[in-house]
Formats: sequence, structure tokens, C-alpha cells
Amino acid sequence: MDMTLVFRILGFGILIAVFSSYLKGMGRDDLAQMLTLAGLAVVLMMVLQLIQELLASIRSTFQL
Repeated sequence: MDMTLVFRILGFGILIAVFSSYLKGMGRDDLAQMLTLAGLAVVLMMVLQLIQELLASIRSTFQL
């Protein structure tokens, strides 16, 4: 597994947390929640691509 993907997800999470706390401090809780949900969706897409690659390598390994 490539560690750059883990660091990319970690950095993205930290960035989303900072922006979300900034928006909450300004009283824009609705935008903060939308930003958090959008960040979660982006991270899930990254993880799904990684799972797709894993399943493809498993298929190619056990293909008869």
C-alpha cells in the first residue's frame, strides 16, 4: 500500500477540520456541516478506489 494515499487522506481531514471549526466560529454551522459531509464523500471515493484496486489484484492473483 502506498503511504502517500494515507497522508493525503490525513491532510485532507485536517484541512476539513480547520475550515469546519472556522465556519462554526463564524456562526455558519450549516456550511460547516455541508463541508464536513463533502469532505467525507471525497475521502470515501479515495478509499473506494483503493478497494477497487485491491479487489482487482486479488482477482488477478487467484484467476485460473
